[in-house]
Amino acid sequence: MMKIEMKNKSTLAKLLSEEDVNVVHKQMDTAYFDAKKRELGLPIWKDEEMTKDIYDLMVCHEIGHALWTPLDMLEKAALRKINHTFVNILEDARIERFVKNKYPGSVGVFNRGYNDLISKNFFGIDDNDVNDLNLIDKINVFFKGNSDVTFSKEEKVWADRASKTKTPAEVLDLAEELYKYMWLDIECPIVFDFHHHNLHDGGLRQDEALDYAMETWSDVTPVCHLSESRREEQGIDCLPQAHSDYVYTPINTYGHEFDLMIEAKAKELALLKYRDIIQTSLSA
Repeated sequence: MMKIEMKNKSTLAKLLSEEDVNVVHKQMDTAYFDAKKRELGLPIWKDEEMTKDIYDLMVCHEIGHALWTPLDMLEKAALRKINHTFVNILEDARIERFVKNKYPGSVGVFNRGYNDLISKNFFGIDDNDVNDLNLIDKINVFFKGNSDVTFSKEEKVWADRASKTKTPAEVLDLAEELYKYMWLDIECPIVFDFHHHNLHDGGLRQDEALDYAMETWSDVTPVCHLSESRREEQGIDCLPQAHSDYVYTPINTYGHEFDLMIEAKAKELALLKYRDIIQTSLSA
């Protein structure tokens, strides 16, 4: 992306956020807004990956956090021990709705940008059925433009509530209630995904996130997913979310026992290769 275009987008972000936010461009997987530093970070991707609509989408999304996500929101979530991922997903839905209301022209930006991200498998769904996702993930991709999501009658109650939050306090309350419903009331366990955590750690170290997921499985043998980035492992020009053909890196179980599901393009061949890698690492 040319420097002049970056400068123009930085100016646009400052104007839309109604303050002199510090806009930085970095080599990273996605955008962010640091409420404390008032810093808006935008990723530098290859030209074929970063479309104009994706870039504009990220600007519109992050200025929403600048305008409406208070500094102490995550601090309050931490004090109440509310799951960080739930808060992020529900807050994203709230602030994007506010952006669309304040800037009607952003509706098309969001639609086109998310269509581009979905076509590039940014959310790591690949060829899987989006309706096999758990409820919070379905809510996430639904509000980020995936029209293939369908909700059951009971699930729709939660999705409707997510579409109507007005304040940070309402988001925190809903995140707390939804987590309780999913993991405690209907005892739906968390499947920890090593690759997804590497991409979006939610503010948790890998061992912390794995511990958190393991607690939701009660007396059932936990399941984890393992995949690796196609771009990093094979040097293929694609987004980092895309799965590689094989998996090469032995995992750290951090003392836990669980069943491991390999998600790789080579299917059974990938499983056999990874078995050899594990056996070699154990005998070393």
